[in-house]
Amino acid sequence: PVIAAIDRRSDSPIIAAGTAIVAWAFGPVIVRGFDVSTPTILLFRMLVSIPLMIGVAYLTGGRLSRRSLHAALIPGVLFAGNVMTSFESYRRTSIANATLIQSLSPALVLLTAGWIFHEQRSRRQVQFALLAFVGVAVVIIGSGSTEGASLSGDAIAGVNLVLWTIYFMRMKHVRSVFEVDAWSLVASIFLVGGCVLIPWALIVSGDLGGMTHKDWVLTLVLCFGPGLIGHGLMTWAQRFIDVTLASLLSLASAPISTVAAWAIYGQSLHPLQVFGSAMVITSLALIVVERNSSRQSTTASTPEESDALQRRA
Repeated sequence: PVIAAIDRRSDSPIIAAGTAIVAWAFGPVIVRGFDVSTPTILLFRMLVSIPLMIGVAYLTGGRLSRRSLHAALIPGVLFAGNVMTSFESYRRTSIANATLIQSLSPALVLLTAGWIFHEQRSRRQVQFALLAFVGVAVVIIGSGSTEGASLSGDAIAGVNLVLWTIYFMRMKHVRSVFEVDAWSLVASIFLVGGCVLIPWALIVSGDLGGMTHKDWVLTLVLCFGPGLIGHGLMTWAQRFIDVTLASLLSLASAPISTVAAWAIYGQSLHPLQVFGSAMVITSLALIVVERNSSRQSTTASTPEESDALQRRA
């Protein structure tokens, strides 16, 4: 009943999506702290997350069903590919580079959501999106002498960018078409993703017995923070806000991750990277401003058009 009462005019979905973005922003910092390999991290993360998500689904009145698993099939496989590439990018390149490259998702969504979801975009929004891509190129060029940065890690982050963008838009489609409870969908996605990740991790991991007490603590933090809070709240919010706005909220993720990486791991930025980062963040911020201005203009013109039609009648 509470969810049914919430519509697009409520601030609750935006607050939920913003909270999810903050939770996701700490994911790279958490992953960087592990002493084991990426496959091992993902194996134990999924072994903890799957029962956790299923339990939350049932506690909130949802359940696993054939319908929820059908809705989660494609997103679950994309989710598996996304976490593989994102976790590996956090460990192969600097967190600043990895998160900034991934922050281009709003630009990709903006360029594609118009013809997929019929969401409006202006020429200036497209220009700002292209400028954001140029900013990321500057960051990569400037990262050559930066500690922790690597072209292979940047390339993996680029693959993750594409997978994450497809996943994000697919989730919007699923939330719009399938009548599935949000937590049931999250549990189903983790279950499908686990069917991909767990066998892969068992085959390729070479340090399954290397988990330390610190790694187990980080695993629990990863499951409850970016996992439960991040994916749960964003999946719920995507039913009520359009995909471009949801994606643009991720603008805050890169700065939060970068500052946390500087504070915890001492990762610094080259001046050229700072310039490129400023280009990306400014470009995405201008997209938000331009989008809001366009909507306000449209809203402002509606009463006038209505009055004119009434006078004509």
